[in-house]
Amino acid sequence: MVAPFIMGAISVLAGTAMIVLIVFTVFKHAAAEDKRKHEAFTAALEKGVYDPSLLGAGPKKRGTAALGWGFIFIAIGLALFAGFIALGILSEAIIGSLIPLFMGIALVLYHRVRKSQALEADKNGKPIQISKTETPRTGSAI
Repeated sequence: MVAPFIMGAISVLAGTAMIVLIVFTVFKHAAAEDKRKHEAFTAALEKGVYDPSLLGAGPKKRGTAALGWGFIFIAIGLALFAGFIALGILSEAIIGSLIPLFMGIALVLYHRVRKSQALEADKNGKPIQISKTETPRTGSAI
């Protein structure tokens, strides 16, 4: 009776630790990338070249990070699900596999929605931006 609970708790703790390590790695990589960009920009300035694209001020990329993370979380969820089936503790520990599985599905869906929004924005032109100095017309509702 206690063994399935312990196995479930261990799987949840291991999954949480894995997520924390992944997030830590991503932030560490982002910090290293920012440092590299700053060093390249500083080196270019020392040579008398001003190139803001070295800092990433160029055109924005339409990344697929959400899609990649979605596939990773789906794979983790399916691996946990298969492991729980193999151990025979599926009924007690299914939540440990469903959380990363549905997180991955949500990220894949998020990527699809953002991609369709980006395609629509490209088709219709740039999004409308209202400057802070514009005031609404009298009698109009915002």
